[in-house]
Amino acid sequence: MHQERLKSHKGMAQPSHERDEMSKGGPQERMVPPPVHSAPNGLRLVLAIGVPLVLVAVLAAVFVPTWVQSTQAQAATDDYFSQKRAWTKAYHDPRVDDLAALDPAAFAKAYAQLRAHTDDTSATRSVPPAVELAQACSDATEILAAATALDDPPPPELAQVAGAETSEPYTAAKADRDGSARAYAASRVITNATDPARTVVSEACAFVAAQNDLDRDAADAWNAYVDTFAHRTGDRVPIRTVERNGTMTRLSVDCVWEFGCPSFTDMDERRKTADAWDTYVTVRHERAAALFRDQCPRPLAAQCSALRSTQGKLARLGLERGEALRTEDPADRSDEDLLETGDLTPELTDASYDYETAVEDSASQERELFENAWHAPSLNEALSDLVSNAVSLVQRAADTIRESRSP
Repeated sequence: MHQERLKSHKGMAQPSHERDEMSKGGPQERMVPPPVHSAPNGLRLVLAIGVPLVLVAVLAAVFVPTWVQSTQAQAATDDYFSQKRAWTKAYHDPRVDDLAALDPAAFAKAYAQLRAHTDDTSATRSVPPAVELAQACSDATEILAAATALDDPPPPELAQVAGAETSEPYTAAKADRDGSARAYAASRVITNATDPARTVVSEACAFVAAQNDLDRDAADAWNAYVDTFAHRTGDRVPIRTVERNGTMTRLSVDCVWEFGCPSFTDMDERRKTADAWDTYVTVRHERAAALFRDQCPRPLAAQCSALRSTQGKLARLGLERGEALRTEDPADRSDEDLLETGDLTPELTDASYDYETAVEDSASQERELFENAWHAPSLNEALSDLVSNAVSLVQRAADTIRESRSP
């Protein structure tokens, strides 16, 4: 019975997969997928940290320089406009407007008018006080002195930032700087040239004030000298009485000098004339030599040194002329000399001729002296040019700043 059950069990149908295996020639092994090997834990950590760092580095390489440039450009822009606010405040000062309103020719005009009176050669001379010139000097000196007290911040500067051209604020700051370049340059002129201009004007005005005082005193001394003359133009001036062919003859000459003629026969009158002449020479030449030595504007120092030497020579010759008038007897000359020279010099002395010749020579020497160095015919014109140029430099700079201001 048991055997029958076993047989019946063996005869039961086999499972399908077993049948398949059997049909293929017998039992075969099952197809199993290869196992997946996991990465080691250390490699996972490296990847987890390294990949993000690489990404950050790449992003930093791209964006950090741009950010730094933008930050630097903004800082440079802010600094530039901060400087400009300080500069604008300083150069919008009314004292800059006063500089711009200066007349560089005011000194020259007033000085020329004054010299026209000073160079008067009429018998009675008169030199007016330098009222207009003093006013021109006062105005210029006051304005220049006030301007030297200006706050003078340096012109704004925009720091260079590489690659900042992409920054709109920086580009705007650069455009503003370039557009204000002339005004900034003008402010440097004001800073550097105002005090030297003030010095030039101060020295020139002190010189011409002393010169005017000298000229007025010299005019007074000249008038006092002429007042001692005993004879007027057209008079017959007696020289001496001589004997000719047994006859006493009075020798005389015509007084043709436009100022009159001194006496040649009255020794007291001659001494008075000589003393008055010495006073004139002392004022006109000795004081002039001291003026050129002590108060000459520094840019004219070389010319003033030469003029001082010339004035010293004129003073010496002038005093010799006075001594000749005081002591020399014109009667010592021959009658022919008296008659020939009587119409030329009132004193009829060699010393007088030497002095007059030196005066004429000094005028041509002065022209040559200033034409060579200053392209001006005289000290007066060189002095005017000196002041005008110094004032004009500052005035034009201030006017440039004034014109640059926004409406």
